[in-house]
Amino acid sequence: MRILLPTGSLTADIVRKAAAGYDAEVVVAGDIAAFLTPANLKRMISLGDYDMVIVSGMSTASFASVEEETGVPVYRGPRHAADLGMVLPLAGKIPLSRTVPADELFAAERREAAFGRLAEVEEKAEPEFVIRGVKIGGGSRMKVLAEIMDAHRHPALRETVEEYFRRGADIVDLGFGFDAAPEDVERCFAALDGIDRPLAADTQDPALIGAALPRADLILSLHDGNIPAIGHEVAAAGAAAVIVPGEAGLDANLKAAETAGIAALIADPLLQPAGSGFVASLGNYPGVSRP
Repeated sequence: MRILLPTGSLTADIVRKAAAGYDAEVVVAGDIAAFLTPANLKRMISLGDYDMVIVSGMSTASFASVEEETGVPVYRGPRHAADLGMVLPLAGKIPLSRTVPADELFAAERREAAFGRLAEVEEKAEPEFVIRGVKIGGGSRMKVLAEIMDAHRHPALRETVEEYFRRGADIVDLGFGFDAAPEDVERCFAALDGIDRPLAADTQDPALIGAALPRADLILSLHDGNIPAIGHEVAAAGAAAVIVPGEAGLDANLKAAETAGIAALIADPLLQPAGSGFVASLGNYPGVSRP
């Protein structure tokens, strides 16, 4: 299939690189590809034998008259020349559009392909540990944790948790404020009965952590202020825990959690945002040479 690729001088090199290896001819028409006119395109087609034309997706002109007069279909390519490489392998295999830019047309396909590749990599990854079927750390991908603040006062807790999982969350974290009581925590987790996905409890209160442990897969957060009181219970429940620095440093708290028997640990250095103490918080970890 012989393809004509009209382009501008500003993007000609990019288009030629993308067209290498295909039966395609790159023809420069002015400085900017989007300014191609029907008259210029008709002239280009008359100088060769083409099966289709792919113009810039930024072009706003109608080439219907050119198609009618030449019999050669004219399709919209991607809006950016750098994306042409994703279109040419599909030319003649997947229908292109005469009005919709190819990158927009293929957005759903690209998204599906990306998720497919991600799933393949995740399946082969070796994690540090697993939380209710979800790989954590190691060679696995970064995970998405969705937080529900003040879960004990949320009017539609179960519906919200289910929606977060539908939208791609790997873990849903239930936060409990200072006004929460152990019975509130128990009620919230009871309301989520039957949802076999990773759930976390976000509280530093040992009593609330204890109330969450029959179901919570992950505890946020443990430190020297609560590990002595609840660490052994977290370990006995088989829950994972996020460890943060407190009065003691992060290393000391990690060692305390290990001593308590907690096997699945996530270290959180509690770095401040850029412009609000970021560099100073990095200074707390002089022995770490990289993120």
